[in-house]
Amino acid sequence: MLGIDAGGSKTSVLLGEIVDGQLRSIGSAVGAAGNPRSVGFDVALATIHHTIEQAFDSARIPSTMVSHACLSVAGAGRPDERQRILDWCSSTRVAAHASVVGDAECLLAAIDTCGVALIAGTGSMAWGRGTAGDTARAGGCGFLFDDEGSGYWLAAEALRHVCMAGDARRETTSLQEAVLTHLNLSASTELIGWCYEAADPRCQIATLAPLVFQEYARDAVAQEIVQAGARALAKLVSAVVHELTFPADGFALACAGSVLLRQPVYRRLLETELGRLGAAPRKLCFIDNPVEGALQLAYSSATAQVSRP
Repeated sequence: MLGIDAGGSKTSVLLGEIVDGQLRSIGSAVGAAGNPRSVGFDVALATIHHTIEQAFDSARIPSTMVSHACLSVAGAGRPDERQRILDWCSSTRVAAHASVVGDAECLLAAIDTCGVALIAGTGSMAWGRGTAGDTARAGGCGFLFDDEGSGYWLAAEALRHVCMAGDARRETTSLQEAVLTHLNLSASTELIGWCYEAADPRCQIATLAPLVFQEYARDAVAQEIVQAGARALAKLVSAVVHELTFPADGFALACAGSVLLRQPVYRRLLETELGRLGAAPRKLCFIDNPVEGALQLAYSSATAQVSRP
């Protein structure tokens, strides 16, 4: 069986088998970006297919159709997009039984059957499943008017400050020097060309998020931005929690995305804000490899099929 996580920066594949009733990973591979909205459907599907073949190579077995596959594909949330992926799975004989899920559902599956998943990478969103199987989501509406707390949002807020400080609308802080030095620019006006002439301005801007954390300890504006981002992420989780019913002992929270995984101060602030909102989880996990959840969902599908009369 296969677990596939195709995102905006990479595509991860895990190949597994069931031995004595237990799921075991036997091969893996990482490929290029597989988000259809970022690279187009044809490129995304070709990348997924190539990465699957590499996973078989790593297991030292010939590539063949598996019994079950679960594909978590960012940028393919609409029914017609998911159906296109399922049709591709059928035509290419990737799997006898395939399912397409959201990246947050895949993330939650890595730790529990119900709870909340929070993603804060280039973009941001929260998704959850309650004890009754009902689901809810918050955020994830894209960088133009959402994605608060994400890497893009943090960096865009920093660039906004740098531009306003450049023409005396805000005070100059170390954040301005850090950004201009990092980009080898002499003035904030040069950010216009750096940003708007890029092939993918959203991803280019998001790469500056680490600078905001770099300046956090000494720069009041960086502190303001990071703290606001943590509050925004906590509100995403809280919004989902209040829509669902969980066991009496609380809910599990699975977190992923570069800014949460790589920035300890952001994780600490998130936990503080969750407590302030009355949405502290009973279990908090930071997942570095969400594709494990996709493989777990494929395994669950396989075992459920076997148990049906």
